[in-house]
Amino acid sequence: MKTPQILKINRSRFTQRIIDFAFKHPKLVPGYLQFYAQEHNSASEWMKKKKEEKPQYSSISLFEGDLHWKAISYSMLINDDELKNLKKWAEKKSLFVDGVRNRNIVSRTFDNNSGWVNIGYISINHDGYTDGFNPFYIKDEYFNGVSISLTKYSAGLSFLTFYIMLKERGSGEVKHVNVPVMNDFLELDTFNIFSRKNVGLKLKSYHEFSKDILMDKMVCIENSSRNFIYAVLKEIKINKQED
Repeated sequence: MKTPQILKINRSRFTQRIIDFAFKHPKLVPGYLQFYAQEHNSASEWMKKKKEEKPQYSSISLFEGDLHWKAISYSMLINDDELKNLKKWAEKKSLFVDGVRNRNIVSRTFDNNSGWVNIGYISINHDGYTDGFNPFYIKDEYFNGVSISLTKYSAGLSFLTFYIMLKERGSGEVKHVNVPVMNDFLELDTFNIFSRKNVGLKLKSYHEFSKDILMDKMVCIENSSRNFIYAVLKEIKINKQED
């Protein structure tokens, strides 16, 4: 199952357009918005001062120092039917002739001991000579490969884990990210301007602006990793809905 792609709106820019519309047409909007528009329209003194401010940061990083983002891990509970599908998939796709590594992919009863099984390693977008499975190809170039393992507990529970290794490019996406000049400084709590509840107006700072840029980078990598995991799960015939 592929993560749905949602059109992202620049909330700050859209807020400014609402504020400017309210300033030009005050009779068409609620009183609170008229007040916001008087203070924060594009031609206001407040806005002129904000645009003259010098950036507080030229770049931002997820880590301090020479640290690297090495991996992303996903774990999920699977039932007995999904466990059987995993066993069939691993035995069918395994590059090891004897399939020794996949013989322990079985369910456990309450009285059985706990255990851990290495299902194998899949390279992403390149061949790996010692991998347990053929490589998997995706459009993004953030990842080296994924290690798949199964943890089984005595209560009969089975957890499937994907440990996705990132390339240097993955770390590079969240290290020393350039912070551009800020052009939008406002954000409404909601775009339902006729809501009966109080609608707040957030005045954004360079600190928040920089964090948003970094978060967007991280979300992009996370979404790519989720799309990859859903593609693998689909091949295994394990159906997991996104929370």
